[in-house]
Amino acid sequence: MSNTVERVLEALTHNGFHAMYADTAAIACQTVLRIIPPGATVGFGDSASIRQLRLPQLLASQARILVDPFERELCRRCNNGEISKVRRAKIYRFSLQCEYFMTGSNAVTQTGELVNIDGTGNRVSGMIFGPERIIVVVGLNKIVKDYADAYHRLTTVIVPHHAKAMGYHPPCVTTQQCVNCKGKDKQCSMLVRILQSPEESDCTVLLVNEDLGLAWDQDWPEKRRQSIYDSYNEVTWLRLGKSAAEGE
Repeated sequence: MSNTVERVLEALTHNGFHAMYADTAAIACQTVLRIIPPGATVGFGDSASIRQLRLPQLLASQARILVDPFERELCRRCNNGEISKVRRAKIYRFSLQCEYFMTGSNAVTQTGELVNIDGTGNRVSGMIFGPERIIVVVGLNKIVKDYADAYHRLTTVIVPHHAKAMGYHPPCVTTQQCVNCKGKDKQCSMLVRILQSPEESDCTVLLVNEDLGLAWDQDWPEKRRQSIYDSYNEVTWLRLGKSAAEGE
């Protein structure tokens, strides 16, 4: 474990989070199984990190009860209009009523803060209030120095490349920086900085010694950045197509 990781774990603990570290993906999965008992209900916020570790499949196979708005077949049916946007939103809300809520974080600072940007808001709302237990799974590529570095990465890397992977076309996909757009393809309606663990929820942050989700610095080697994006793209199938019905 590097000094940086130790510093992050200490800072998260100081800020009231249950901070944990997993040296491998396999250890991370076993850690989650130890935290969530059989029979428990588990809701999900959008997280490529969660899908890359195949945690939904693992939990379902081990007698946990899932409410996953981002399950692949569900997304396919939403995309082709079999499930309406209204019904999809109800599934989002239902996931927030589970005993456990699992998601990832766009960034975790060395000062022990979680920084996230969201389009719909169900993911960040689940990280703040509602579920009894929150589990945030974070790859080491998500670590940044402080809030300023987190915001810079969000606006120049994460939002533009997320929008591109989803098939949206806000200006930042071209400019690689935020231009404060207001169009229908905008993917950054909420910016949430969590300074300490939510008062009414038990929040565990699990740092995993892997590149997970969508995050990098521009000065990282091109091969690593491309690998992160390709892995993210493989588990990104969420967009509601224009053909999706608007009604119930």
